[in-house]
Amino acid sequence: MTTETIQEPKKIGTILTHSGDWQPPSSWEDWDFLVMCSCPNLKEWKSKAPFVDRDCPHCGKTEKWNAIEVASMKAVACDECYERHMRGQNNPEKEREKEEVLEQIIPPLYRETDRKRLEKDMGMEQVIDALAWERTEKGKGLVLVGDTRTGKTRTLCLLLEKLIRQGKTIKAYFHGGFYDELMEVIRSERAFRKWKAEIVKADILVIDDLFSEKLTERGEASLFEIIDARICFHKPTLLTTQVTKKDARPRFHSPARYEAFFSRIVEFFQVIRTGKPIQEELKVE
Repeated sequence: MTTETIQEPKKIGTILTHSGDWQPPSSWEDWDFLVMCSCPNLKEWKSKAPFVDRDCPHCGKTEKWNAIEVASMKAVACDECYERHMRGQNNPEKEREKEEVLEQIIPPLYRETDRKRLEKDMGMEQVIDALAWERTEKGKGLVLVGDTRTGKTRTLCLLLEKLIRQGKTIKAYFHGGFYDELMEVIRSERAFRKWKAEIVKADILVIDDLFSEKLTERGEASLFEIIDARICFHKPTLLTTQVTKKDARPRFHSPARYEAFFSRIVEFFQVIRTGKPIQEELKVE
């Protein structure tokens, strides 16, 4: 046991001493942490290695890493997991609060979303593009539009998890909840004004399945007012919908409001079209 402990540093020292004739492993898969630490011209050898896919051992997220680093640091977490770990180490109470927020906002079904499977079924590009969304000073929003079963809500929930762990404050409506609440408060002008003010001020507003029900004329006007006010105050809104601009035309009572609404979507939102459904069309024999 003692001999092995003494010999290992000698081996490393030998590599460092004989830098002129030292040769790296013939294949990048054969690199390990000790060889990487001992390599006299590591920067040069890394520049010759390809970039390959690497799955984070904690969250499963796939990233492009230098092949030598992949072989040498198999158990190393991605940046997000490492930062989350450090935040948890420094403030475990804060991390517990974030977990509670996750449970309150994201429905249980969507908290079970497997990112790797979603990327495989829906297309990696759409998921990566959506998860790359960040809040900016101008408050640009995000719209995920596509047919049913194309991963809109699951992709959105992965993004929400990321934002919540970053400490962002989110007000979210799933399964038609926004429309139900709007119709309830709209009966009282005082209640509506108070509710609207809270919605407009929300740090990040999330509306899942927009236009799942046809809006009344008053509801349509209220929706436009809320989206327009949030844009003016640089407050981002995240939306999912099955309804394209063309399909939405007959749902609007006012042609002018229809044009104004979608002109704002084009100017102030990033729009991502989701892929084909993962399940075949259901047939009733």
